[in-house]
Amino acid sequence: MIVTPSATMRASGRATCTRVLATALVVATLTAPAVARGQQLRAGSSGSGGVGRATMASSRADDLDARAIAVEDRHRESSELRESAELREQAARLRTGADPRAALSLRWAAYDRYAAGDSAAAERLMEAAAARAAASGELRAAVRSYVDAAIIALQLGREPRVRELVAAARRVAEAPTLDSDQQRALQAIVALHFTN
Repeated sequence: MIVTPSATMRASGRATCTRVLATALVVATLTAPAVARGQQLRAGSSGSGGVGRATMASSRADDLDARAIAVEDRHRESSELRESAELREQAARLRTGADPRAALSLRWAAYDRYAAGDSAAAERLMEAAAARAAASGELRAAVRSYVDAAIIALQLGREPRVRELVAAARRVAEAPTLDSDQQRALQAIVALHFTN
């Protein structure tokens, strides 16, 4: 199977499309309100009591994500974005495998790495976000993260990685646990950017 950019991407030219996608990733990183990011992080939190090791780790992870948001809101320099990415990576490591906030932390870390100019790390983190999202049952987030990782890989000229990442997105989009409408919706996300 040969993966090629969609007709839209071909029509506008690879260089132009790459710049547009890169700009979109940076704009998403720099303009998303902290409140929305905080709400996304809290959305996955459980209301269960108990103060076990997992709860303490989750609380610590929440604190790290909150610190990262504060850094992102105050600073736009590469060094500060790297600091924010590191905080988010630490937060993701503290979260259990089933916690969807781990994928969100990794996704924001990828945005921060990308905005700081470290595309290779951004690709790696976006793929990790996809894997964690899939593991926690967040299949739409998994597909979007695999597609974003593929876009970054395309920008880096890593054609074999693009094919691998697009194939992973398609596998998730065809999960047997999804009904046909859900599968079509997720397949459309992939098709928007990449065609066979």
